[in-house]
Amino acid sequence: MQLLLIHGLCMTTAFALVFPIGAAVARYRKRVAANALAGAPGRRAGDNWLTQHSWIQSAGTLLMLLGALSAFFALESHLDSPHKLLGVTLVAYVLFVQPALGAETRDTPRDRWKHRMFGRAAIVLAWLNLSAGAAMWFGYL
Repeated sequence: MQLLLIHGLCMTTAFALVFPIGAAVARYRKRVAANALAGAPGRRAGDNWLTQHSWIQSAGTLLMLLGALSAFFALESHLDSPHKLLGVTLVAYVLFVQPALGAETRDTPRDRWKHRMFGRAAIVLAWLNLSAGAAMWFGYL
């Protein structure tokens, strides 16, 4: 039971707090950087947005992995409910696909668009999965 509580706390913190903050840093700090760099030469506040975004998303990924591992060790069956299927899919996506899309974002505007849109979709799907997990925890499912 403690492992499932750790799972819920880690996943909720990662997907409801850390990943959205990392996305907001990329969205809003980049604009600060562009405005600051347009005015004068040299480094300005906000022009390290990509480093901040990467570190925040990495912290979210570590929390997510801790949550996934705690569920893995707490349960015998891992794919017997929609919550578990979507959870495994999201973990695989966040570990492998989204970072690869992020690495390609320097190529074209289309690549940047894919990284943003798929990242937003992952956060929305994760919020739905968090709701399903909470419903399971409290006995509604």
